[in-house]
Amino acid sequence: MKPELPFFHSDIALKNAVRTPAEAKPRFNWRESLPTSPTGAAVPEQANLGPADIADIVGGALTDLLVSRQVAEIFTASNREFVAAVACDVSLHLAHSGVQVSEMQVIQAIEEALVRHNRHDVAKSLNFSFDSRPSLVVVPEVITRLMRRNGQLVPWKQDKIEIAVRNAFLSLELDGAPSERVAAGVTRRIVDLGQSIIGIEEVQDLVQEELMRQGHYKVAQSYILYRAFRSRKREEEATLEALAAEQRLVQEKKDSAEREARAREEAATAERKRQEDEQSRVAAETAKREADVEHRRKFNTEA
Repeated sequence: MKPELPFFHSDIALKNAVRTPAEAKPRFNWRESLPTSPTGAAVPEQANLGPADIADIVGGALTDLLVSRQVAEIFTASNREFVAAVACDVSLHLAHSGVQVSEMQVIQAIEEALVRHNRHDVAKSLNFSFDSRPSLVVVPEVITRLMRRNGQLVPWKQDKIEIAVRNAFLSLELDGAPSERVAAGVTRRIVDLGQSIIGIEEVQDLVQEELMRQGHYKVAQSYILYRAFRSRKREEEATLEALAAEQRLVQEKKDSAEREARAREEAATAERKRQEDEQSRVAAETAKREADVEHRRKFNTEA
């Protein structure tokens, strides 16, 4: 792994932190970080998200990031100031735009604010949490279905490609805005191919080609290296799983052999006891007959 690409392992830890159930993660009241008298107007009502909600979203993304890094102190004064600054920045930006916005557009605005604050890492954490968002770029209808690595067929979702590409930009501390155009370009190429089914690896090849076609060579290189890293990780995990399965099989055979040996020993013990009981019964009956014979003999003699 190259030193300029240290995010490979941290991305896995971050994904795991994001996927951890909320009840298993620390929870903080980030909205209380906001100043008593906010400096800007509220987010448009259509978004149903005010500065307090935005603070909670930003704080949640920051919490996931710090949990993934095993940071103990999260709800610190500096972190609260940062969350408040981003929430107020987003609120002011949306209020001054004078347009109606959707919830996903608010999320987009939060990501842009995080990039302005040079917190690409928190922006990436946000993307892992909101890994599905509608594209603002018009794309043709796609009938092609995607075949996952497990063989499952699912509908094509351009937003999944956009999030992956966006995170590739953010990992290099670059603005993720071009990701929409890249994802749209990939979608158009899939439509042009006219295939009914396309595999993951083929899609990733198209992403690499589209990144380079649009001039994002550094991101394309990072994406290629990340693919290679993930491929090695999958191979390692598959090897470990195969070894674990083999060990389980060996242990199961050992356990089975031990159970069979115990069963044979128990059967042999039961058989020995049965024979001993039978011998005792025969000996007792023999002794009784002999005693009866001796008793009759004595009785006849005395008579």
